[in-house]
Amino acid sequence: YVIQQRLGASAKGSAYKALDRYRSSLPDSQQYVALKVLHSGRDCSEQTFRELGREIRCVQTLSHKNIVNVFELDRDADVVFFTMEFLDGELLSSVIERMRPAGMERSQAWQIVRQLAAGLHHAHERGVVHGHLQPRNIFVTRKGELRILGFGAEQSISCGQTNPRPPVPGSMSRTSA
Repeated sequence: YVIQQRLGASAKGSAYKALDRYRSSLPDSQQYVALKVLHSGRDCSEQTFRELGREIRCVQTLSHKNIVNVFELDRDADVVFFTMEFLDGELLSSVIERMRPAGMERSQAWQIVRQLAAGLHHAHERGVVHGHLQPRNIFVTRKGELRILGFGAEQSISCGQTNPRPPVPGSMSRTSA
């Protein structure tokens, strides 16, 4: 990976736009990934890495146009990182802040709500509940497409249940068997 620029940071790590040299045969726009590097102070034990790997594999099964595509998890010595599709746009939290105090037009808000509901419905049908949904975990591309971020990267998620129990309305916890 060749890091191009820093995209942002959270309590868990920092995100960068990076050129993925293994994608050199793809069109220019698809050669870039978002590279999330977890802070070095995090527990990098073998068990933590395996748990994160399970969560990443779970998210990879959620192939949907409104959920970010996660590609791989790896580490270099004690540096743990994962890659996902690079998106051009901004977080919903930034969109909301930029539109204050006037607010968002109703048609734009409904477009966001519809896309968010579609992505969440897809995940819930597969027994996965986003445990930390907030505007900072929702990305709006320049084309107006929405992607839900942060499935599994922030906390433990449930995946692969054959008969998932539907989430309790208003609940933000993970599903259980």
